Formats: sequence, structure tokens, C-alpha cells
Amino acid sequence: MDSELLCAGLRHQGFGQLASHASVAALMDETLCRTRGARIHRSSWRRDPLGPAFADNFIWASRFLQLSVALPQQPDQLPSLARAIPIDIQHGLSPRKPSPKAPPEAWELWRNAPAAATVSALGARRIAALRAGLDSRPGGPMRSLRVCVNGALPCRAVLRNLASLTTLTGPIRNDARFYARPTASQLNPGRGRQRCRADPLPTPGRYRQDESIHWQTVRACPAGNAYDSDVKTVAPLRRKAAGANPGLHLLIIRRRLSPQARRRSEIPQACLPHLYRSIP
Repeated sequence: MDSELLCAGLRHQGFGQLASHASVAALMDETLCRTRGARIHRSSWRRDPLGPAFADNFIWASRFLQLSVALPQQPDQLPSLARAIPIDIQHGLSPRKPSPKAPPEAWELWRNAPAAATVSALGARRIAALRAGLDSRPGGPMRSLRVCVNGALPCRAVLRNLASLTTLTGPIRNDARFYARPTASQLNPGRGRQRCRADPLPTPGRYRQDESIHWQTVRACPAGNAYDSDVKTVAPLRRKAAGANPGLHLLIIRRRLSPQARRRSEIPQACLPHLYRSIP
């Protein structure tokens, strides 16, 4: 079965449900499908994401990377509730170690395969395919693409291969390192590679505690319920993994929980914010 041809048809149908000028919001995440047979294609032992935090449980499963598009229920009244429709699914193949009797070519291929078989490399290729599918439609090159990913995808392989009008949103560490943009006096006036990062900036945890940056209230509607959240935005920033990308933004979100929910969660108020970043 040609999975690329099948996904191309799904992308075409998904884009057709949106207005010709509307931006496209996509969601990407990896999942594990449990299997039983030992000879199922590309099944192996993998860490169970639902296992306890104090131990690493392993399950026999196959890894898939799924990409969905968010279709609003009321396209004429934005923003509105949306439903995620799968439009792309790829099998995350893990290279098998050759036998000791295998030829040297097989061993060399196995040593070079892990870099291209990672989830980040596969995610970068699927985002590029989604962008190419959107550009092939009439007026597609002028439409923006916004992709929300999990914590494994905002990395060097993905951030440095984003096309124009493409925004990537994903979580980031609380102690991540950020840098300021170099000024004109800090740039190299002569020949050679230009400097892309300047002085270090505070971490996301320090930005959250900075009272000089005011919180703003926004409303979101996940799962049919409306919630008010406090957010902070810091821009422009630079990060080593993003290279010279000028559109790095830090978005700090603080959820508002009721006293009953706060007591049930038993989480102190200082640990409630969730950190995300957006890179066009």
C-alpha cells in the first residue's frame, strides 16, 4: 500500500473543509500500538509512557507518528470549537541490528540509520510534506500553517527545517537557555559567519517570576469547556537549537484552578504554569 498517496488524499480532503484563505492548524504526536506477535513488522520493546514515574516499564509495540488537522465546528464564527481529524500517519521504523554474519555494507547502513529514523527526523519530513501539500493548492503559499507538537519534536532537526509561514508550538524545559538577538555593533563587519546569539537571558522559570512582565487573560475552549488562563509573552529570543531563526517566542501559561481542584491536585500555586514556545 502506498501510504504517501493515501495521506495525500486525506490532506486534500482536510484542506477542502477549510476556507480558501483560512490558516491551517495541525496537531502531531507519536503513539504506541501494542502488538502480540514476535514477527509483526518493526515491533520491538519500547518504554511504556503510561508506566509509573519511579520505574521504566517496557511493552512490545509498534511506534506511529500521527498528524491531524483541526476543523472548526463553526468556520464562519471564529474562534470556535474544533475537532481533530487524522490526515497523516506514518510507521516509525526502528532499524534492526544486523547479525554478526552480515556483510560490512549492512553494518554501515545500520550505523548511519538511527539519525534518520528518530521521531524528530520523521516529524520534520511530515511537516515538510504537509507544507508542500498546502502550497500545491490555489492560494496555499500565502496561507499560514500552525503545528502543535509534543515535547520530543521541538528540537534542532525540526526547528532548523521549518518553511516560511510555518509556526511550531511545543513545550520547553523550565530551565532552558535563551539568548538575546545581536545588535548591529555585535555583528561581524567583515567576512565570515555572522553571530546569531548575544548575551544570555533569563530562563522560562525566571520569566514566570518576573513581576515586570504583566499577565494577560485569555480564554480557551478545550473539550467543550471554557477556561480562563493567564499568559505572558516574551519576544524576540534566540536559542541554540533554533539557529538564526528570528521568530522565537516564549509563551508562559498559568491555568486558573478552582480551590477544590487545587486541593485535589495537591500542586502548589508556583508549579501550575505550563511553558510553550512558538517558532514561525
